[in-house]
Amino acid sequence: MKLLSHITYLKKAETIFTCFLVLAFMLICNSITFSQNLYFQSYTSTEGLSQNSIYSIAETPEGFMWFGTQDGINRFDGKKFKSFIPVMETTEGTVSNFSKMITTLYHDRQDHLWVGTTRELLLYDRYTGKFGYPHDVYPGFKLPSDMWFKKIIEDTYDNLWIITQDNGIFCYNKSARTMKSVLWESTAPKKMLNIMKDSKGVVWVASNTDLYYFDNGTFFPVKTAQRLNKANITIADICLVNNTLWTIVNSSEIVIFDIFNKNDITHTYFDHIYSGKTKLADARILHQSDSNTVWVGSRSDGLLKVNLKDKTYIKAGAAGTSYSLVSQFILSFYTNKQFITWIGLSGGLAKYDVQKVQFGLWRNEPESNKPAPDNKIFSILGDTEEDFYMGTLYGGMMHCNIKTNKFKYYPPPFNIYTANDSKTVYEIIKGDGNLLWLATKGGLYSFDKISKKFEEFVDHHDDQTRELTVLLKLKDQNKLLVAGYNGGLRLFNLDTKKWEKCYDKNDFLKRYLLRARHMKEVEPGVIYMSTEAQNLVKYDYRSGVFATFPTLQKVSGISRHFWIVGDDCWVATDDGLIQANVADMTIKKIWRTENGLPNNYIYAVVPDNYGRLWISSNQGLALLDVKKGIIRKFSKDDGLQDLEFNTASCFKDKKGKIWFGGINGFNMVNPDLTVNDIFSPGPLITGINVMNLSYSTGLATSYVDSVHLTHDKNFISFEFQSPNFSQTENITYQYMLSGVDSSWVNSGTRNFVSYTQLKPGAYTFSVKSANNNNIWCDHPKALFIYISPPWYKTIWFLTTATGLFLFLLFYLIKQRIKTIKSREFLKRQKAEAEMKALRSQMNPHFIFNSLNSINSFVVENKTHLASDYLTKFSRLIRLILDNSGSEEIPLEKEIETLKLYLLMESLRFENKFDYEIFTDQNLDTTNIMIPPMVIQPYVENAIWHGLMHKPDHGKVSISITNNEAKPSDLIIKITDNGIGRDRSGTIKSKTGNQNKSYGTDITLQRIRYFNPINAVKINDLFDSDNMPAGTEVMIYLYSKIK
Repeated sequence: MKLLSHITYLKKAETIFTCFLVLAFMLICNSITFSQNLYFQSYTSTEGLSQNSIYSIAETPEGFMWFGTQDGINRFDGKKFKSFIPVMETTEGTVSNFSKMITTLYHDRQDHLWVGTTRELLLYDRYTGKFGYPHDVYPGFKLPSDMWFKKIIEDTYDNLWIITQDNGIFCYNKSARTMKSVLWESTAPKKMLNIMKDSKGVVWVASNTDLYYFDNGTFFPVKTAQRLNKANITIADICLVNNTLWTIVNSSEIVIFDIFNKNDITHTYFDHIYSGKTKLADARILHQSDSNTVWVGSRSDGLLKVNLKDKTYIKAGAAGTSYSLVSQFILSFYTNKQFITWIGLSGGLAKYDVQKVQFGLWRNEPESNKPAPDNKIFSILGDTEEDFYMGTLYGGMMHCNIKTNKFKYYPPPFNIYTANDSKTVYEIIKGDGNLLWLATKGGLYSFDKISKKFEEFVDHHDDQTRELTVLLKLKDQNKLLVAGYNGGLRLFNLDTKKWEKCYDKNDFLKRYLLRARHMKEVEPGVIYMSTEAQNLVKYDYRSGVFATFPTLQKVSGISRHFWIVGDDCWVATDDGLIQANVADMTIKKIWRTENGLPNNYIYAVVPDNYGRLWISSNQGLALLDVKKGIIRKFSKDDGLQDLEFNTASCFKDKKGKIWFGGINGFNMVNPDLTVNDIFSPGPLITGINVMNLSYSTGLATSYVDSVHLTHDKNFISFEFQSPNFSQTENITYQYMLSGVDSSWVNSGTRNFVSYTQLKPGAYTFSVKSANNNNIWCDHPKALFIYISPPWYKTIWFLTTATGLFLFLLFYLIKQRIKTIKSREFLKRQKAEAEMKALRSQMNPHFIFNSLNSINSFVVENKTHLASDYLTKFSRLIRLILDNSGSEEIPLEKEIETLKLYLLMESLRFENKFDYEIFTDQNLDTTNIMIPPMVIQPYVENAIWHGLMHKPDHGKVSISITNNEAKPSDLIIKITDNGIGRDRSGTIKSKTGNQNKSYGTDITLQRIRYFNPINAVKINDLFDSDNMPAGTEVMIYLYSKIK
């Protein structure tokens, strides 16, 4: 798992490097453009820190930030802090408690997190959440006990350097697994401050009195005091900056040593190179965050941000400002892979995100013992590149020089009619020469920038000349179009200084109120105005015709601002931003919070020179990229004056910079410097709850790859967070649970989800995140979930049950087969017995008659006939005996037996009847198998009951053919022309012979036994006079092929 963390980290290297180039450029530009203010996001115990003194900071590859406090370690994922207290359970079950004060944190190349306290040095396994001793991982690692650990670094020779506050320095070689002895050319110092490694791999150390460098196993002193020509010095900290070693000496000056050649070290002073307004009172800590920036922290006076390129510095976070640090006591610095600088304070944590420093902010900060100045900006006018005039709520007109950051208020004079209303200035526009024109609540005023004097132009008999909100200089007339809260319009003639009524052809103004807040002459003579009563209104002052747009009014009756860009008219309303077709004002789209806007209450919309729209609202600013459909939101953490802005309070200068006024100052947007953040790491799963209880395994939650639950623990919830510490509040998420969600589910900024009543089975929970620029991470986080079924649905139970069922089924089937076979055996025995009975019934009668016939041939001296008859008789008996032992015989043997039988009967009855046997020539009589003696009983019936009583010559016909419907079946037809069944029965009853022959019945049963589909059908034949003319027997016999 640790290897995967490194692989993931390396895969991001290219993206991070690209991001670095963009950020580096932006850092340079921002330091020049927005140098007047720096903005910090603060975290204290209110936000979740376990304690507010941050002594050390580290970062681990998966993205977590780690902070050492006086109350343990705090891990931060961008949204929540989680604290860990150093404790360790021994093999005997006892618990070892360690110092809670974390003085140093360091993540090494082997993915171990080192934790130094005021008493011990530990390793924290963040995968299992357990603390341990270094010698458990690194054999031969031995240190004295009870030391205050200051800092840990690694050099290029696999050495781990550890410095302590009062016990010197230690070195452990990971390859040799031994502690290395450290030699000093002079007396070894005890009180160590810092240790660093330069670009050549040379290790530099600072004690409280001197600097040292490590060379061939020995530390050599720089002899700092001697080089500075000072008797004694106190060093506070050092920092390697581009082959120089910055050193804080005596808390008052920074000395810069050129260490490129350590044998010829030279120095200069910070104050000789860098310039700025205010220095720190007591510098104590240094940090380089990028190639162009160095930070200097103090114990009581905040910090400096030094620009290495332009050799300037600014004081940041000073107390008493709205953007100040929560504490002026700087304890630690750290810049992570996202180029965010974290500042540990004695009083909390500060974050400086260079990507958030994109707005210039100007406000008149309050002075002690003086009333708070008015920073509610209603309008903005850029007079020059430096001079801006703004209308305020109660301070009148405010002038601001953005270069000097100087403010001055010019309130219009008091009069008996307007009292102080004139101090509420809604709009300022340029006039001729040095004049400015002001629309105030008290009326219309002019202001001379040279003389600084106001002149009032109010008709106290006309309400429409008071409570003014907007002014517009007409293009082809020397007049001002004026509107206000009283709902109408007036013209002010600049030549005559007289008020005039507007041309209103259809008396529109008599029927409708306007309350215009913004006006623009989009083409000569045609004015569009945003109103609070009619939404957008079109006015042609030449024709005097007003027009409204019902499609826009259906969305909202209030429009606060608009801007036409190409074919689109963008209308700011109280219910979203309307994108309308400028030709007919049909609505193309309404942009609202569901599309990504921070709020639906839109104050102004201004396009930049890149085709994007900047939007002010009462929940911050937004940047809309229409082509990509992406909205980026900005809040106070980005340097905004506040979340709420004001109606139509905006201005775009000639260079494309955009200005917005709000309730606590005004912001400047430089679209050229808007960073396109490409850093978008995959989210981490930070919480897993099962049945509303935390799910625990041997691993910390963020490193769990799979979850195994029982069937009754099927309510599971997840928390997730992208370790993106820039614009964290704007990170969006999508998640999906395979088997439940058919596609990705948009979660917006919500970073948790729950699933209930999950069925047993395997699932994969996946989550991905997008940064503030809607760039999605490359690899979603995946978590395997398996919910085991109840015991009666487990594989082993189902397998066992299935096996048992199959065994029982097999047993039952076997018993059933055995029973069927037994029954069939009995049936067969019965059929054979019946067959034998039939033969025994036929044979004595037939044999007796045959012997009598032979005897009569002998008595009559017909020796030849007797011998021939006897030969045929013996042959027939032999065939019958041969066939009687078989269930099936070939059809040809049955036919042979039948022929002998008919021949002998014909001889015995002295040729009283004729017979014929027809066999289809297509029949394979050799291989077709049938039961023996299935035809003979019916032939015997035909002779004895049909032909024997016939007075004249009779005939028996037998045909054997295929069944046309089923070629595999035989049709055997036996036809006689005897006396018929009815007459034969009558004769039998008269002779008194009541004995019944069962031959045909038994034969029918045998035929059906052979195959149930076999059948016998007997038909009576009649002549043309409807007299009996014989009998026809049809035998349908399923045959088998041998």
